[in-house]
Amino acid sequence: MLIVSILILSNFIWNIEIIGNETISNEEIQKQLEDKGISIGKLKNKINTKEIINQIRLERDDIAWMGISLEGTNAKIEIVEAEKKPDIINPEEYCNIISDKEGVIVKITAKNGTQVAKVGDVVKKGSVLIGGWIEGKYTGTRYMHSEGEVLAKVWYSKKEKMSYVQDVTSATRIRRKKIQYPYK
Repeated sequence: MLIVSILILSNFIWNIEIIGNETISNEEIQKQLEDKGISIGKLKNKINTKEIINQIRLERDDIAWMGISLEGTNAKIEIVEAEKKPDIINPEEYCNIISDKEGVIVKITAKNGTQVAKVGDVVKKGSVLIGGWIEGKYTGTRYMHSEGEVLAKVWYSKKEKMSYVQDVTSATRIRRKKIQYPYK
């Protein structure tokens, strides 16, 4: 009798595990799963995992991939959240290309717009590199969406404090060594 009970109860879902979600709450996913037919106490044979996955993916834009596996009495739901779409600039809209770091211009090519910076220029963060306009002798100033390629050398600096006295370990003994730096 006990073995028959165990065999019958092993055909039902008794645990639902959701992994991979960071911004979507477990309750929100569980509610959708219940609406589609996956809940605690449901018979595993009556669940069509592929259909449930397709329905949820069609309803939600914030899920890039979803997997459902029924292992023993567990339903394991794996989710990969979709990344937000980047803001796309309208190509008909006027805009400049600006630097986002300090650096020295190595190469600059303007496909659309006016080249403002030259090779060898030292630019600061926020400097206009390619302007979104063209000035013509007969047409005047026309504004456009600037396009181009800019290569620059950028530098990074790091400050670190070092002690004048350091412990130097050798195979035979430990000794203290005073290191003199040329600069204070």
